Amino acid sequence: MGIFDKLFGKPKEMEDMSNVRLAVIFYTMSGTNYQMAKWAEEGAREAGAEVKVLKAEELCTPIRHRGE
Repeated sequence: MGIFDKLFGKPKEMEDMSNVRLAVIFYTMSGTNYQMAKWAEEGAREAGAEVKVLKAEELCTPIRHRGE
């Protein structure tokens, strides 16, 4: 519970996420962002949201060096 929740209480719309559909979109090269996306998915599911985790594709082309 955050400081503002303690001071002002939780708004009603923040308590129920059963009608929320959430997309967690991530990109990772090392796997670190994947783990963060999974944690976000877990938290949202526990709150009642419908969650889909999507990995963004690589957009850059590999850098070519002279002579290749």
